[in-house]
Amino acid sequence: MVSACIMMLAGLSSATRTGIAMSADEKVLKDSKPVILDFLSAMIGEVHFDDFKVLGLWDVSEVKFRSVEIREEDCDVRLDGSDVVVDVRDAGGSFSGKASKPKLFGGRDEFSFDFHVDKGGFKQMHFEFGLGKQFVDGRTLPAIQVHKGHFEFDHNKIRLDINTDDWLLKTGSFLIDTFKAAYLAVLAPILNLSFPAMANMAIGAV
Repeated sequence: MVSACIMMLAGLSSATRTGIAMSADEKVLKDSKPVILDFLSAMIGEVHFDDFKVLGLWDVSEVKFRSVEIREEDCDVRLDGSDVVVDVRDAGGSFSGKASKPKLFGGRDEFSFDFHVDKGGFKQMHFEFGLGKQFVDGRTLPAIQVHKGHFEFDHNKIRLDINTDDWLLKTGSFLIDTFKAAYLAVLAPILNLSFPAMANMAIGAV
């Protein structure tokens, strides 16, 4: 999938082309939208997060996207100079991870979690990527480079399930609701700041 997208991008123009060439590029983009969307879904699914804290209390680890569901009609693809820009509306999917916090009298509360994102939970996603270069066996080859990623969530369309043996966490909806709100508030800036680096590492590992 990555190689198919690289070959597609390699055929697109730079910002210096106009007229018939630009129209041809736009047709290539339109015809290649399903490939681009499959590439985005595969790339996002390979992204792994560094550990982080929520409210200075919860230690969060092993966070990863499990799926991102993008419909072609909810996506716009365009050229901006030599970059491909993708805007996605109202996507769904899921992501998961583990969390723990100290108990009042020693030990830790621990659980794994799954966020189920209904359609529209990923309210807006914006990506910019283009071609760079990589050197393989003495040859210069094209390589996809993600330059920007921006995410906005609709908290009301994201459901949290936890997996734990702790009865207090199972029944303490206030604790879980607090964790959900704080987690999503922390996740968005982490994604917006570090997504290009995480995505490029994922692409390089494929």
